[in-house]
Amino acid sequence: MERRVNGSGSRHDSAMMYAGRNGQRRMPSNEHAPGDEELMRRVAEGSAEALGLLHRRFARLIFGLAVPTLDRAAAEDLVQDVLLAVWRNAGRFDPEAPCARGCSRSRTSAS
Repeated sequence: MERRVNGSGSRHDSAMMYAGRNGQRRMPSNEHAPGDEELMRRVAEGSAEALGLLHRRFARLIFGLAVPTLDRAAAEDLVQDVLLAVWRNAGRFDPEAPCARGCSRSRTSAS
């Protein structure tokens, strides 16, 4: 079963996306971009665009954490699985939960 959250449909597209330095490339900052909590609220409302922005923010980080212990294909699949779980469970997101706060802080400090 093909699991694509970003809708590109091809494994080659995802391989090119992660072709950088194993997830270590920094994302350019954008002062006008909505915060993670706002994006999660939008995803909970069904916004695929908000999910795409979360994908851009977190895919390389997730991939970078996974690739040292998984092969490249499994790490790419894990990224898609995580984002699919975000899509499916966005309505249950609690910005006050310790994990949500910690993940947001770690992403900010990695930028």
